[in-house]
Amino acid sequence: MSLAGRTLLLPRTDAADRLARAAEELGARTVTADLIRHETVTPTDELDAALRAAASVDWVALTSATTVAAVAERATALGTTLPQLLTGPRVAVVGQATGAALAAHGVAADLVPPERSSATELLAVWPAGSGTVLVPRSEIAAPTLVDGLRERGWDVRDVVAYRTVPATVADPAVADLLDGGGVDVVVLTSGSTASAFAALYGTTAPVRVCAIGESTADAARRAGLPVHAVADHQSTAGLLEAAGRALTTGARP
Repeated sequence: MSLAGRTLLLPRTDAADRLARAAEELGARTVTADLIRHETVTPTDELDAALRAAASVDWVALTSATTVAAVAERATALGTTLPQLLTGPRVAVVGQATGAALAAHGVAADLVPPERSSATELLAVWPAGSGTVLVPRSEIAAPTLVDGLRERGWDVRDVVAYRTVPATVADPAVADLLDGGGVDVVVLTSGSTASAFAALYGTTAPVRVCAIGESTADAARRAGLPVHAVADHQSTAGLLEAAGRALTTGARP
């Protein structure tokens, strides 16, 4: 279904501007809401030490665009750049969106799951062998990738790069827009945005909900939100296609 004339509510994230531009090119109106923010973990000693030693590992696995941003920020603080930091190891990303975020910094991923974006999909295409893998991650990341790699015999350097902090105050303008039926589709880009949206704005607004992937959809359902569509591909195009489907399909159980 066309998004022309429809209003999409987007979480304000690193990728929100790109998503908003793409939606507006399709004729949609976009509204952004502060649902979460990301903070580099402090103190940064463990993260900095891991990044300084990145040249000595075989792989670096990046599991979100936010992880890419956090590592790039620390690279700058350490007096280097992300491309310089990742010159030695091969780089794996969890999906296309993370790969695009990495490419924006001038680094091409060596390994990307071909379909959906998840730690499980990345493990499915991970090459056989052994060696050392650096996994900078969110403080609340599930252990799926780290545990899966260790079970296969890889030496995993697991380090927290950032923490996710939910917004605590709802935006009155956004609340009024939702309550008045002024939003057609809420786009959720992570489990954290799903939980935060439900906590701030409730679960009864007359809107459709689409999620970037199954883990986000599961988090939304746990928070009491209906999920009307899940993106087949975790990319800007995939999200917008799901937003269109959300307007015409019923909620999943």
